[in-house]
Amino acid sequence: NAAANTVDNSTAGAENKIADAKSSELKNTESTGFDNYIVPDVDKLSAGYYVQIASLSDKTNIVGIVNTYSSKYPIEIVPSTVKKNSYQIMIGPLGVDEYGTVLERFKSRGYRDSFIRKVK
Repeated sequence: NAAANTVDNSTAGAENKIADAKSSELKNTESTGFDNYIVPDVDKLSAGYYVQIASLSDKTNIVGIVNTYSSKYPIEIVPSTVKKNSYQIMIGPLGVDEYGTVLERFKSRGYRDSFIRKVK
């Protein structure tokens, strides 16, 4: 019986470590995934042009976009005032000479509903 208890305890310990690692991984993804990119309101954005590439509520998709594009583009994420628990994903601020190119680039990457927003 002592041997059986040892096996059961070590298995439970391994399962707990895996669960802890998964929990920690999710927390790290959320806290470093896009929290640093959130702007509380559109009025708080810097003046300029923005390409809104999506409005999403799935945080996993938002983290995916941030992980894919944040090293190449300035990303701002604004909570939606229209749809609860949804976020507007924007690239910018961009200058007059760059927003058209960025818009076309994201449309060609599958963000067909992307559009320009001007913030004053």
